Amino acid sequence: MKAIHMLICLCMVMGFGSCKKSTDEDLSVPVVTLSSPVASQSYAGGGTVSINGTVTDNSLHELEITITNNATSAVLYTKTISVHNLTSYTINENWINSVAVLTNATLKVEAHDHSENHGEKTVQIILNP
Repeated sequence: MKAIHMLICLCMVMGFGSCKKSTDEDLSVPVVTLSSPVASQSYAGGGTVSINGTVTDNSLHELEITITNNATSAVLYTKTISVHNLTSYTINENWINSVAVLTNATLKVEAHDHSENHGEKTVQIILNP
C-alpha cells in the first residue's frame, strides 16, 4: 500500500513538473507567420489546402490550427501540435477540402507559450464543392 501511495505521488510530481512556467516574466507573444494560404485563396472540391508558415517564441508550448465555416461556425478541420520548449516551428500541414456547398471559411493558427501568452494569425479562404 505504501508503495502504491509513493508511486501516485511520484506520478503527480512528474506530471506537474514537466510543463512549468518560467520564473522570469515573459511578455513576448508568439509570432505566427503564414505563407500559405493567402487571403481569399479559393480551393476546388477535393483540393488540398496547404497550411505553411512559422511560429517563433522564447519557449513555445502548443500550436492549434483550425478551419471554421464562417456561416455556421462549424469546425471543418482542427489539429493541435505540441511544440513544447521549441523556439521555432515550421508549419507544414495539409487538409483535403470536402465541403458540399460553397463555403467562406477562416483558417486560424494560434500559438501558446509557457507564460500563457498567445499569438495568432487568421486568413479568409473560399472552399468550393
